[in-house]
Amino acid sequence: MTENGVIPWSAQQAVELGDRLRTALSVVGDDR
Repeated sequence: MTENGVIPWSAQQAVELGDRLRTALSVVGDDR
């Protein structure tokens, strides 16, 4: 998390967040 204000969201952060969300959803889906 950078407080520069220029680029609050970096591509890498977006990819990491997406990956985490997919993993979490996958686990929840498998749990059911």
